[in-house]
Amino acid sequence: MRKTAKSGGLTVRAIAGSNNVLIGIDLDPAKRAGCLGFTLQRSDTGTPAMRFLPNSITFASTPEDTALDTENSPLQKFRWGDYTCKPGTAYKYTVTARYRDANGTPVKLKDGDSVEVDVTTEDPTQQATAVFFNRAAAASQAYIKKFGDKDPTDLPAPLNTQALAWLSRGLEEALLAFQSQATDKSFGLHCAVYEFQKENLLNGLKAALDRGVDVQVVYHYRHKSSAADKTWKKNEAAAIKAGLAAVSTKRTQNPGVIMHNKFMVLLKDGKPIAVWTGSTNWTEGGIYGQLNVGHAVYDPKVAETYEGYFQLLKKDLSDKDMKEGVRGLGAVPSTVPGPGVLPILSPQSDRTMLELYGSIMANAQCVLVSAPFALADEITKVVMSVPPGKMNYLLVDKEGSLGDKSEIKDIEQIPANSVAFAATLPSNLTSFQDKLLKDSAESYHHAGVHIHSKIIVADPFGDDPVLVTGSANFSTNSTMHNDSNSLLVRGDTAITDIYATEFMRMFEQYHFRGAKKKADDKNTVITLSDTDAWSDRYYVDGSEEAMDRMLFAGTLPPIAPGKPPVPTPPAKPPAPKPPSSTPPAPKPPAPKPPAPKPPSSTPPSPKPPAPKPPAKKAATKKASAKKAASTKKKAAKKASSKKASSKKVTTKKASKKKAATKKAATKKTSSKKAATKKKSASTKSAAKKASKKGASKKAPAKKASKRTPAKKKPAKAPSKKSQKRKR
Repeated sequence: MRKTAKSGGLTVRAIAGSNNVLIGIDLDPAKRAGCLGFTLQRSDTGTPAMRFLPNSITFASTPEDTALDTENSPLQKFRWGDYTCKPGTAYKYTVTARYRDANGTPVKLKDGDSVEVDVTTEDPTQQATAVFFNRAAAASQAYIKKFGDKDPTDLPAPLNTQALAWLSRGLEEALLAFQSQATDKSFGLHCAVYEFQKENLLNGLKAALDRGVDVQVVYHYRHKSSAADKTWKKNEAAAIKAGLAAVSTKRTQNPGVIMHNKFMVLLKDGKPIAVWTGSTNWTEGGIYGQLNVGHAVYDPKVAETYEGYFQLLKKDLSDKDMKEGVRGLGAVPSTVPGPGVLPILSPQSDRTMLELYGSIMANAQCVLVSAPFALADEITKVVMSVPPGKMNYLLVDKEGSLGDKSEIKDIEQIPANSVAFAATLPSNLTSFQDKLLKDSAESYHHAGVHIHSKIIVADPFGDDPVLVTGSANFSTNSTMHNDSNSLLVRGDTAITDIYATEFMRMFEQYHFRGAKKKADDKNTVITLSDTDAWSDRYYVDGSEEAMDRMLFAGTLPPIAPGKPPVPTPPAKPPAPKPPSSTPPAPKPPAPKPPAPKPPSSTPPSPKPPAPKPPAKKAATKKASAKKAASTKKKAAKKASSKKASSKKVTTKKASKKKAATKKAATKKTSSKKAATKKKSASTKSAAKKASKKGASKKAPAKKASKRTPAKKKPAKAPSKKSQKRKR
């Protein structure tokens, strides 16, 4: 549900999911003078009294015994997430602009414009909105407040089971409830599950089997080349222990890939009526450790497609036959279909699926992406080339999901891209979750993976949103080799609101942790600004902060089809002078000249490149058994030009001068001087080349002892892009 309200110069929009409400705020520029932030209040159904929402960031002058809430410490940003809501509940929010009342300390505040807005959260127990997210690793601070800094398994009963239920937040319970709908022999449950191991979930199927339900299972049994992958063994042992071996099929064909599904079809009188899918494996780590989602669709047509897919999996087909069978269930469209739900299945014979996802992202004004593993080029190229007027929010488990270091830097430097990586804070809960995700307890693919949901949401706050969700990663392997599935949902604002608010809950938590870690590393204390300069960066045309402010408040001008965005701000706006207490201005540091090695598959960033200084090729040294002959090198006009031929010169003096200059640069690169922030790519290239040649030929003794070890460093490690897990 979305609601917008205005008063004076203040605009507020509330976007309600199941367990979260996002509050977007916009303030007329004419009302900015003296504004120190916003107070937020909330009242719940049955408790009409308003209470101030918390804020632990205070003014430097705030007395220590002051309540940590937005009455005393106003929110100094234009977006707030209330992540303490209950499903199917009505809430009223009041947002008030706060202004400085007088000079002096502590800071005194007075009220300005105020707005009230009412919303009701979605109810996932209803078939139309049956979407369930767990709390995951980002909930560690809330967990500590509720249960203390203790491993859930170390808590006494019944707190230990309460803690696990709190982490699941209805995900495990909903999966069991879906199973329990099969009450007698007129029902069927057909399941295809990658990690088929959690005892109570398997017991739920056994209970259904005992009720006469037609229970059939396909689980991953492929023996991959790595001996570390024991998933097949664990699945087999769990199926035998639960008494499900007789109704289970082992997926063995094409051992180099994985049967990556996590779906369950509900049938009545032999006809499919609903399907449960999503990113959640049937393991302890999938329920209590990683960020995961379960999504039930009560649509016979969708369920029928999944049942056809299940029958293909049950035949344990070869790669070729599986691709033909998948194609027979429905071709992937080249453009987004009309409103409704469309299953998209893997393996595919071509990249149409990834091209479709790239097209969905490219045509959206705002995109939310959650991904645990490597993103395909069709995805990354969209976030490396963002026209003005668009915003991308990227939540990834590891930096390597976005590419190598140069690609990551390019993506992060585009003002329209806001990126968060999974960062955990030290706690006993984190240790517990890490144990669940280690090789000894979980599939080796998931060691240390905290973001496991695979989500793309295009234009989440518009009237025609597009959602992609399921078990399939947005990668080549997942699309063309693995057995996996996704749902493409168009035009369902209630479902999209659930996904968008859950995405922002995780994004905010991890984004804040990243900022906090950087601040802690620099021993920086984060406090509120006692002047209105905190909001300067939110009003720089085209900046990430300005776009964010308008996007969530619903005041961002739409992009007309086939026309440039309105307004059309510069891609890289000039940065305002930030006050000492505000975060850095949105303008990123001037980019270095591009590294000589271009990204392997992704196109270069469309950002205006910094002018590349003309790189001179290093003069080539020739050494003889006697004395080093002086050489002179022609100036190279381009970094990519051929090696210049060496010429002998008679003037020893000129040669020495050039050699000295070049050696000085080399020394700087290989010695302690490397701490002074990277030289230009051309200097590094020259130093590297000179060192290489010098190492193989004779050089003055004092230089050889210093330079040769430094430059004879090990072969360059493979880029993050080559190391990233391609699933």
